[in-house]
Amino acid sequence: MLILREMRRRARYILPAAFCAVVVGYFTYHSVQGEKGIHSYLKIKREVRDAQDHLKKMQFVRLELEQRVKGLRDSSLDLDLLEERARIVLNLMRDDELLIHFPKN
Repeated sequence: MLILREMRRRARYILPAAFCAVVVGYFTYHSVQGEKGIHSYLKIKREVRDAQDHLKKMQFVRLELEQRVKGLRDSSLDLDLLEERARIVLNLMRDDELLIHFPKN
């Protein structure tokens, strides 16, 4: 009986502290590992950086294609570009040209 009474008396002091420690641990864990925690933030930040890099590459490709299309317009017709496109589309070559085939891996 005496031991049980002593345990109840000590539990009054220990349980609130243990409860607070559990609550603090819960929020700390979720602030780091949770859905909106630090790790998720860093992952999203990395994905945004990768997407921005991809966007820059695609913008560069778009500018190159715009320059090639600009050479095919009536106002500024580039005859070399027109000849190149005609050869690719029609699958033709001149008599003095040499064609080398590379095997695909």
